[in-house]
Amino acid sequence: MKKISISKEELEMMNYNDIAHLVLENRKKKMKTIDLFKEVCNLLELDENKYDDHITDFFSLLSTDKRFIMLDGGYWDLKIKHNKGIEIDEEVLEDD
Repeated sequence: MKKISISKEELEMMNYNDIAHLVLENRKKKMKTIDLFKEVCNLLELDENKYDDHITDFFSLLSTDKRFIMLDGGYWDLKIKHNKGIEIDEEVLEDD
């Protein structure tokens, strides 16, 4: 993984899900919720208590953020990496 080139001050102003987005972009591979949030906590230099207190909130953020997709086995990744390029038939849209 390449190092995330954002200052700690900038990271502290970001939401957990935005930092998770950066992590997944840089890692270029799917991650489990626990590992992803540990990486977020490491970047923010948060202690173990913060991790324990906010892991469920983090899961909720990922679940409601449309940039992420939950995969088999409890893995998360960026939805854009799994977009199958759905084609829309313009004629059907015009008839409606």
